[in-house]
Amino acid sequence: MGSHDCQSRRQFLRTGLCSLFCLSANMFSCSQGSRRHPVLAVDDDYYLRNKEKIMEQLDSFIPLAVHVLSDYMPKKRAKALIKRARADYIAYLPELPYIGGDANPHTWALVNCAYYLKVIPLLLHERVTLRQGAKIGYDIVYQYWNNLSPFRKWMARNFLVTERHFRKLATWEPPVPFPYDWQVTFVPGEGKNFDFGIDVTQCGAVRLFRDQGLSDYMPYICQQDFASIKPLNIRMTRTQTLACGSLCDFRYLRDQEGIEGWPPESLPEFSHCQGSSV
Repeated sequence: MGSHDCQSRRQFLRTGLCSLFCLSANMFSCSQGSRRHPVLAVDDDYYLRNKEKIMEQLDSFIPLAVHVLSDYMPKKRAKALIKRARADYIAYLPELPYIGGDANPHTWALVNCAYYLKVIPLLLHERVTLRQGAKIGYDIVYQYWNNLSPFRKWMARNFLVTERHFRKLATWEPPVPFPYDWQVTFVPGEGKNFDFGIDVTQCGAVRLFRDQGLSDYMPYICQQDFASIKPLNIRMTRTQTLACGSLCDFRYLRDQEGIEGWPPESLPEFSHCQGSSV
């Protein structure tokens, strides 16, 4: 595999994160085995050092985001909104909580989910309602994954949504507790209703949104997980999320038709979200 192919694969797998269960994406390497990164307790410059890499993968969503937003506002305003959100996000990077950098498989979930913190206020300014904002996010994620080539869908199925990947997430042990980190437990399949799963009992994105006063939006960020999984011919179920409940209980059944995640009222997890209404 050439270096260009290797870089494309790593970029694609990173890009999948917030749009693929806003939970994780490993830093894959083309060398044999996984690259090992030093785990630092503190690294205040991590996000600025990686700004080019971070923005490269977020920028891959811009054309699609402008396309979807253009159904709610003139295309020129949609482009201006995304441009402003991008600039605001770059300015925010030094404030983004450090959770272990490249050594932590959850870092890129926090990186991508944090982008919404800068998009949501701009949508509110454009008088986009909560339900409209939720549908915009859902449509962007669904169209991104549904429009992937068969090969890239194969990559996602065989590198991201696998028992091996989720077991790795569950083995992460930080050198010190990071308040905005994830805590994940692997759940073996029971041979009938699901092949494997994970229970998430701490989510950095949920805490970040709560601290920013945007907790009402988090259930709809979580909802986008269904938009990313459905095109991969994988059935994901979940009875609750940390956005409203006591944990996120992801269960996966491969080679099954995925669940439609819109409207949100159709999902069992939203029965816990009494305070968040669309």
